[in-house]
Amino acid sequence: MKIVPHHVVLRLAVTGGFLAGAHLEFADGLNCLIGGRGAGKTTALEFLRFGLGLMPDPKTNAQRHRGIDALVKSNLGGGRLEIELRTKTDMRYTATRGAQEAVQVLNEVGTPVAISLDRDQIFSADVFSQNEIEEIASSPKAQLELLDRFQEQETKAIERELEQLQRELGQSTADLRHVDQEVDDARVKASELPVLQEKLKGLAELAGPDAARINTAHSAKGQRAREEKVPELIRLATEKLLREMAATQASFRTGVEAQLDSQILKGANGELLSALRAELGSFIEEHAKAVESIEKKAQTLQDRIQIHAAALAERHALQEAEYRTIVAASAEQGERAAERQALQASLTNAESAAKEQQGKEKQRAELLKARGALLKRGSELRDQRFALRKKIAERLSSEFPSIRVTVEQSADLEEYQQLVTDALKGAGVKQGAVAER
Repeated sequence: MKIVPHHVVLRLAVTGGFLAGAHLEFADGLNCLIGGRGAGKTTALEFLRFGLGLMPDPKTNAQRHRGIDALVKSNLGGGRLEIELRTKTDMRYTATRGAQEAVQVLNEVGTPVAISLDRDQIFSADVFSQNEIEEIASSPKAQLELLDRFQEQETKAIERELEQLQRELGQSTADLRHVDQEVDDARVKASELPVLQEKLKGLAELAGPDAARINTAHSAKGQRAREEKVPELIRLATEKLLREMAATQASFRTGVEAQLDSQILKGANGELLSALRAELGSFIEEHAKAVESIEKKAQTLQDRIQIHAAALAERHALQEAEYRTIVAASAEQGERAAERQALQASLTNAESAAKEQQGKEKQRAELLKARGALLKRGSELRDQRFALRKKIAERLSSEFPSIRVTVEQSADLEEYQQLVTDALKGAGVKQGAVAER
């Protein structure tokens, strides 16, 4: 019979705590712990899980992680665990750990090595309590987690990317809500546009030799009102950009420099961390130069804005004088002309709001396009994960004829059902029954 290379846990030694002095040698095969209730069978197995760093993920199974962590710490106390193992490549390692420590791994000669035993490149093991086995039998979610262990590296890579996508989608949601609010505000201001246009039509000169000239003059005055705001709006937008750049730069610098304080630089590994700080300092310096260059260009832009604004104001002054001459020479009554000018000013503000609305809707369309790309990538990743799971299920069904493993994509509706239930609260219906349908 051909022996397939495999990992083996060789022994568990406990110093201190409830199982102080315990030294368990494990056979390369089936092992069974026998003892009465409270003898420490479960504790010994959880010591193995804890000592190898194979605890349940606190993000996905926080309750079980807390329960095992409490059991280990209460039974180990100030003691230590020592677990010897042999990998499928015939490498020997020893894992040591105290209740309040991370796992330390030693090689065959007792030298600490910077490796972890919870990844299959070195070593892997599956540890389940009796309750977990029962849960797997009744929980589709737990069954999927079990399937994922057969292709752990691939599924973990997919999960990491899905988590990153979820964070980006969260930011996308916040950005879209902000833009939606801005669109709504602009839409309210622009909603008066048709009414104002209609009122101005009623006040427009419809007859007389100077009618066209007077109407053109009034229209040009409204255009000037819009034009004179443009330089200031560009100046304010530039200042906002510089403020946000400065805030981001300061946040980054203070955040990373706080991790490299004098205390950590004076420690045993100070020279390595000092080298890291030097490289970080070089990056910060280069970044500061780039920001300074942008700030100088922004200042040049501000100066040019002032020049253009002054030139525009001079031209507006001449045009305004011409406008007043035309209005004064016309037969239009003064009160009617004043009303028309007020309406024209309101129309200008409404037109500006309409332009702003168009710009924000374009920005929203771009955000939706980017969000669509994120959602598409998420769908592709879930398809990849399903394909992996389906392949594993088919292999298990083939290797073990007595069982049948099947996977159905997007069949777990529990979270969606809970979302519908929560949304129906206060609606005067039986949320659970409606959500289930």
